[in-house]
Amino acid sequence: MSVESSQAFLRVAYDSPEIARELRAVTGVREIVRLGTRHGYTFTVPELMEASSSGARPGAPTAPGGSTQDGPAGAAPDGPIVTTPDGPAGAAPDGPVVTTPDGPAGATPDGLARTRPDDTASGTRAGSRARDTPAGLLHHEYRLTDLPGFEDVIEQLPHLKVRPQSVDIGWFQRTFREEDLRSTDRSPADPEYRAWHDALARTGWRDPATGPDGPRRDFHLVNLDEHVDHPGYEAYFAAKRRTIDALEAVFDTEVRFSGSLWYPPSSYRLWHTNETQPGWRMYIVDLDGPFTDPSRTSFFRYMNPRTEEIVTLRERPGMVRFFKAEQDPARLFWHCIVNPTARHRWSFGFVVPDDWPARLARWV
Repeated sequence: MSVESSQAFLRVAYDSPEIARELRAVTGVREIVRLGTRHGYTFTVPELMEASSSGARPGAPTAPGGSTQDGPAGAAPDGPIVTTPDGPAGAAPDGPVVTTPDGPAGATPDGLARTRPDDTASGTRAGSRARDTPAGLLHHEYRLTDLPGFEDVIEQLPHLKVRPQSVDIGWFQRTFREEDLRSTDRSPADPEYRAWHDALARTGWRDPATGPDGPRRDFHLVNLDEHVDHPGYEAYFAAKRRTIDALEAVFDTEVRFSGSLWYPPSSYRLWHTNETQPGWRMYIVDLDGPFTDPSRTSFFRYMNPRTEEIVTLRERPGMVRFFKAEQDPARLFWHCIVNPTARHRWSFGFVVPDDWPARLARWV
């Protein structure tokens, strides 16, 4: 194992369309190490990071966190491979379920109906009671089965929704923190919340009591792409490659995975912005079954940067959601995700082109 081996792999990856395609299905350094081994190159994560920082070749793919067009997209959170349990979960604010809005950038493709469970969205300004949110929401939602050309993507979902044997669910449950979950009920615009958030961020999201090796507190979920040694990984990765092929056929351009996340019962991702990885994201969200109580579901929540209103989007199986991460401090897309239920939730994120509505419209 050596830095030279990882440099050689990065050079080969630069010249190989096949490896470049596989890299578009990768989101983490452990996956790159596994991919290198598959192609006959043996190296470790530290060796890959050293080779990547030294620059194997101009334009060659780099390790996640900073990647070229053919490299892995911004990964899911670094740190502990998992994080949450069967603890109690904070409910979303009362109010109507969510639906689709007058999203930004480009109209909804003609002929495609956004999901409309209620024709309203649950919205609340910091410190105010929940109320209907005005037009101008910053997301687009669809039923997966309503999107033309997504038949091959749907076929791959059962192979993507894995529960790796390498996940220590007992540890996951023990590291649940009610305080952190409850923070998703607060607004990122609240000065007290921001002080709490910024103080934890300065510690690397680690509790001082547990030190740098303790679990991170900004997320409590399972990053599937950190688990590359379980028996089902090869079949899972093959499904990711086929998913990329299917989506590139739909959008007629390159598409990259940005994250593959499993949210077991009582899991969450705290408020964050993705500002270091701006652009349009598409998330495919699925569950292991329907919710029996429509008022208690998993949900996606965001803050409108212009109005500071909080929008809560309740979920159901088989959804596709689009939103745009921004870098402009005045337009940061603060959002969080919570699964306060006994269901298992999966979300698969992709970097999609800015003109995705027009590209989808070609299929209508």
